Amino acid sequence: MSKKQSGFTAIEVIIVIAVIGVIGIVGWLVIGRKSTKNTSTTDTKQVAKEDNKKDSGSCFGVSKETIKTLLGTPAANLQGPSDTGVVDISKGDKAQTCVYPFAAGATVTNSFTIDRGTYANQANLDASQKYSITEGSSVEGLGDSASYAATDAAISNSRDFVLTVRQDLKIYKFSISQPQDALTYNDASAQRILIQIAQAATL
Repeated sequence: MSKKQSGFTAIEVIIVIAVIGVIGIVGWLVIGRKSTKNTSTTDTKQVAKEDNKKDSGSCFGVSKETIKTLLGTPAANLQGPSDTGVVDISKGDKAQTCVYPFAAGATVTNSFTIDRGTYANQANLDASQKYSITEGSSVEGLGDSASYAATDAAISNSRDFVLTVRQDLKIYKFSISQPQDALTYNDASAQRILIQIAQAATL
């Protein structure tokens, strides 16, 4: 009668190690794939979020849809915006302009525009206004101070409706410009609309 051996044989040990190895590899693949899927989903959501932000046409905190709604019927085919981004002017001052043409191919003389000048200090801001010849009437409840003016631009044969808002070291200009022979706003209606847009913006 043969004597029974105790423990595992070498073959059994190898089989056990092989099984453990296979289980480990399968687990690693499953976890890795899940992680990749989650990362991919997160990346896709982030890109979609950025795309939606771009598509909104937002400028200074007010969306294109809000601007279009407030501008009314004349803005049914509102284009843009054409956004310059933040541009260095000089002496630490910066500027940014967003232009929304009222129709495809329209120039700035037939558009809605938001412009912001950000100044490095009070002296620079004061200097920027030194040669400003358009005073306008005072408007209450916007920024530190605000004014509105409607003027004719002889060179471009357009009429410009401009709301200027001063907030700290920033000057915002909300403006509507239209050809003289195709005006859809008057001084009063343009002022009302520009004030509403300024109130919706982040100053």
